[in-house]
Amino acid sequence: MGARVRLLVWTLPVMLAVFARFSFAALAPPSVNWDEAAFGYNAYSLLLTGRDEYGYKLPLVFRSFDEYKPPLYVYLSVPFIKFMGLNEASARMVSKISGVLNVMLIMIIASLLTRNRKVGLASGFLAAIEPWTLIFSRPAFEASLSLTLFLICVIWLIKAQRQSKYYYWAAVTAGINTMA
Repeated sequence: MGARVRLLVWTLPVMLAVFARFSFAALAPPSVNWDEAAFGYNAYSLLLTGRDEYGYKLPLVFRSFDEYKPPLYVYLSVPFIKFMGLNEASARMVSKISGVLNVMLIMIIASLLTRNRKVGLASGFLAAIEPWTLIFSRPAFEASLSLTLFLICVIWLIKAQRQSKYYYWAAVTAGINTMA
């Protein structure tokens, strides 16, 4: 099989993941829930003032509806809100991109663990249409971002079996994941 064909075959699960997460975005889920609104508004407030909705400057925990949210999703949403405006699509963009990245990362992990590219490809197709990853990557849930960071950490740990320098990157990624 030629290199171009192999590249095309490996992009098919990713294209399927993009289609599954971005198509009919206004229909499923049909409306913004309060967590999505809180993420979007806090990112918008950070963009305009550098403060959250309660007036705290660059907080490490976001208070919303008397519960507390981790900061990474909000901070990563700021550029999308800047360029796309404050709307449901921009508030959900981090989760959707994370969902697509999760498919690619699962393909990499399956290929590394089994040393078989066909298993990685099959895993990518299954991850692209798997209901739980799809459900959590369409609305703005920090679970999709956290799964992305976890999968990156797993890749570092698999690579650390051959070179110990990757343990450092696994620890850094796990630490960042505590903020997601």
